[in-house]
Amino acid sequence: MAKKIKIILWIVLSLVILIVCYIVYALIFRTCCSPKPEPIQKDNITKDQRLADPNLLYFSSWWAGLCANENHEQGGCYKELYLYSDGKFIKMSGFVKYNEGSGKEEDPSAQEQLSPAAVEKIKKMIRDSGVMVGDCPAGQIMDAGWNYQINLDGVKKSFRNPSENCQDTFSVIDDTLDRPME
Repeated sequence: MAKKIKIILWIVLSLVILIVCYIVYALIFRTCCSPKPEPIQKDNITKDQRLADPNLLYFSSWWAGLCANENHEQGGCYKELYLYSDGKFIKMSGFVKYNEGSGKEEDPSAQEQLSPAAVEKIKKMIRDSGVMVGDCPAGQIMDAGWNYQINLDGVKKSFRNPSENCQDTFSVIDDTLDRPME
């Protein structure tokens, strides 16, 4: 009887060790050695291509490293706004999981067409703010970032983590674009 118990314990222990080894192997292989999927560009236009477009009037990018998604997974989140001179407006946002390689979750991009009056309103806000002629020194931020690019009246200017007064201007423009206009 004692010999049967030893054999059963040996079989159970062997199965447990085998299962633990498989789990460890799967976790290590999945996190370190599996190929990283290519980011999906729905319209096959990269961010750099968008920023080089001479018709891009206004670009706003925000990211933070301290976010959680609806499944309470930790990661980073981002939001990008693109406004073109012809009124084309694209809004992208998403979440990037920690410890998942390129586990990027993108919310569906929203694209709409703004009226010429709405585009002129944004241009007026930019001109009236003075950001194109003033100085917007960059601030040092550790867990979040803001990037902006404006191409207006033949002048192209980029801003990275701008100072508080400039950030306030950009926030007002972003808020205006986030609301229905007309």
